[in-house]
Amino acid sequence: MKEIEDKMFKSGIAKFATYGTVGLPAIPSEHKKLIDYSFKYYLGKTETARPLFKEVRGDSIDTSYIYHKLTQSYAEATGWTSLSAPDILPDGARPTPEGLGTEDASAEFLTYAKGYRIDRKLLNTGKDYVRNFIMKHSELTAKRIAIDINATLYTNMASNAASSYAASATWATSGDAVEDLIDATNTFQKAAGGVDADFIALHPDNYADIKKDLRFMNADYTSAKMVETGKITPRPYGLDWIRDTAVTKGTFLMGAKGKFGTVIVTEPYQVAETKEGVAGTVYEAVTTLGDAYELPYYLLAGSGI
Repeated sequence: MKEIEDKMFKSGIAKFATYGTVGLPAIPSEHKKLIDYSFKYYLGKTETARPLFKEVRGDSIDTSYIYHKLTQSYAEATGWTSLSAPDILPDGARPTPEGLGTEDASAEFLTYAKGYRIDRKLLNTGKDYVRNFIMKHSELTAKRIAIDINATLYTNMASNAASSYAASATWATSGDAVEDLIDATNTFQKAAGGVDADFIALHPDNYADIKKDLRFMNADYTSAKMVETGKITPRPYGLDWIRDTAVTKGTFLMGAKGKFGTVIVTEPYQVAETKEGVAGTVYEAVTTLGDAYELPYYLLAGSGI
């Protein structure tokens, strides 16, 4: 806390008044700046699903976003396509035109908001531990919003994935994690028309099952000492491993980053302050966004692990 205050003071972001009767009017502004700083600082450390999408800025007046979603049928020989086999044309003939295999879909914009009140006595205190509580609440506000955004995005990713993979048994019992990873990445590569997956998102408990597999501890599979570091490195099967409790246990999501969908942000994170007289001050945070899945075949939903 003291380090943040010193940095902000030296950079001119905030100037702290001496505590006492004269300094009291400056304290709410001081807390507001610290809350803003803390909120922005912790926000990037709490989201795992959103960075997997492309991100664009939308208009704040939009309530829905209509987009074209590819809904082509899949066959191993042809990949995803809505086109039948090419015509063998006699001279002077033309091929039969066919549709592109798309359907209209819409992104639903959700506004996420959270607020908390600091009463007058807490706001005007000079005690460091109380001020640390205020900072902690701003951190929790950012995390609480991000938790719900993560959960929504992962749920929508699973329901929009064009490909699927089902494990034969759970990894914690008789399942074979290595076999499932090989088969799932192969299923994705075929379904995506030759594009390789570059991430897998799964529940921490399922990640723990992999760490217990001796093959991931073996130097033939990893150059790191996994037992000592607690991490699986380098990237097994060319995948970034994302652990998040927002992913339903026993399932996983595999895909190509930035290819399967878009997050449309119509209202970036904002923090507002409302004074309530002698009752205290309310601090609120809000953001609005929606998700679209234009190319769902770059996303695979797995189950049974």
